[in-house]
Amino acid sequence: MGQKYLDYILKTRRFEPKDFEGFRQNDWYGGASIRYYKEIGYMSPSTLRYIKVLGDLIESFGDLSNKDICEIGIGYGGQARIIMSMFDVKSYTFVDLDSVLSLSKKYLSHFSGLENKLHFKRMEDLEKRDYDLFISNYAFSELRSNIQDIYIEKIIKNAKHGYITFNNIAPKDFNYPLEQYESLFGKQIHITDETPNSHPLNKILTW
Repeated sequence: MGQKYLDYILKTRRFEPKDFEGFRQNDWYGGASIRYYKEIGYMSPSTLRYIKVLGDLIESFGDLSNKDICEIGIGYGGQARIIMSMFDVKSYTFVDLDSVLSLSKKYLSHFSGLENKLHFKRMEDLEKRDYDLFISNYAFSELRSNIQDIYIEKIIKNAKHGYITFNNIAPKDFNYPLEQYESLFGKQIHITDETPNSHPLNKILTW
């Protein structure tokens, strides 16, 4: 998928060569699987996916500076770091399991100037609060409906904007039908095919 992400990124022309030098720092830590691409040199496919998502965020929401952002299903923190390499966000809240939060804390500690912006929370520690942007790459769509309900009430309903990569492969009784999320969120949701498509049924949900 790495080359497909790169082709898409270059086609959109949202980033300058100097931006890729900043993005490349994502791969300095953690033993990422790095590949060579003739257009940009060495970079991991996962970093290219994060850059692709950043491009989508810019297209949909514009400048992310001074925004309060919340992400669930955070991996090692790579998406957040890509975003913060370009934008001086107000705050970034990570929600995941303890072990994942610990990993992302360690990874992000390598990048100076971020520590005062970062907040790490387990689901059970969440309180209702407003966010400018909610992000979830696959994770939200892979949760059972009763767990999704918690995130909907505590985060999503209070998020001005949102971006969800929806992995639309769960059994019918696992969580809600895709078309039901608009009423559950209380948002006017725009649903498009994921591009490039990592699975034929995947969608992007934005509001």
